[in-house]
This record gives sequence, structure tokens and C-alpha cells, in this order.
Amino acid sequence: MAEPASWLRTVEPDDADAATRSALDAARGPRGQLDNLYRPFAWRGHMLGPADGLYRAIWHDARTTLPARVLELIAAQVAALTGCDYGLAHHGANFLALSADRDRAVRILADLPAAGCDDEIAPVLAYVEKLTLSPAAMVAADLDRLRDHGLDDGQIFEINQAAAAMAYWARVATGLGIRLGDEAIGFYDADQTIGNRG
Repeated sequence: MAEPASWLRTVEPDDADAATRSALDAARGPRGQLDNLYRPFAWRGHMLGPADGLYRAIWHDARTTLPARVLELIAAQVAALTGCDYGLAHHGANFLALSADRDRAVRILADLPAAGCDDEIAPVLAYVEKLTLSPAAMVAADLDRLRDHGLDDGQIFEINQAAAAMAYWARVATGLGIRLGDEAIGFYDADQTIGNRG
């Protein structure tokens, strides 16, 4: 017998009402998979659309200007900081799939949650670490450091949104005991590197 997807009792999509089934179907990944992270939403299907919509707007919308691999690394950093193995597995796999230099990407992931592992992304990860662990300590100078690194305010907003949203998802996964089970890991195929924002 398969291990349950979470600590909650499982509601299979086929046993949910029509609106909830529709929301679950809309949240399926590119391979048609419903990730275990989304299965508990069968209990309150009306919450899934807004949550998945924000996720897709941050990580998969072409209007987002930061490279997708940077957004995936932000998510992996938050997952590492919060002890969310589920999120680290998925977003770490995405970061690797989107990175042109796989050896460098492996080294960066291996160093998480340290923020100083790579000069190019260290200021971003330092901001993410502080926001994740000490949000009340944030000050305007934290944004100035990102500006000094060449990021514009729109990109800083994207960093903020990715870190804040991943903190939410990490708490969904860890708070409900979401397990990987036998689901495919990551959004991208192992040999896929996307052209837009890669």
C-alpha cells in the first residue's frame, strides 16, 4: 500500500465536488501530474486557484524579468532555510535543469542555505535569508544592497515575492507532512533548459 501524500486523510480528486476537481485539474503540471503538495487542497478546493495562480505568476509567467533559474534558486534557498525537503527537491531540480553550468549549479545547491556561496547571487540569497528568518529586522538598506548589485526595483519586487511565496509553500508542505512519494520531481524534464528567462 502506498504511503499517504500527507498527514491529512486523503481525498482523491475523483471523490471531490466538480469545482474542486476542476481546480485540481488546472493545477496539474506539464506532464499531467498532480503533485502531492496540491492534494490536500481537495479539502478546500476554492483555495487552490489563488494559491496556484500566484505560484505560476511568479515562477512561470513570461512577464517576470528575473531569470527562471534565479527564481528557482530563491525557492530552494527558502526551502533549505525552513527545512522543507519537499520544496528543496522540486526547486533544486528545477534550478539544475535551468542552469547552463551544471557543475556550478550543483556546488551552489550543496552550499545552501549559506548565502555567500557564489558572488553573483550572494546578495540575493542574503536578502532571501534575512527575509525568511528575520522579517522584522528588514530595513531599507537591504534593498539598497540589491540595487548596488544592479537589480532594479521591479526585480527586487520579484525576489521579494518569490521568497515570500515560497515561505508560504514551505509551511504548507512541512505543516501538513507532504511527502514526495513516487511523483516526478521538478517542473522541467531532466534535459530541458527553457529559452525564456532561463
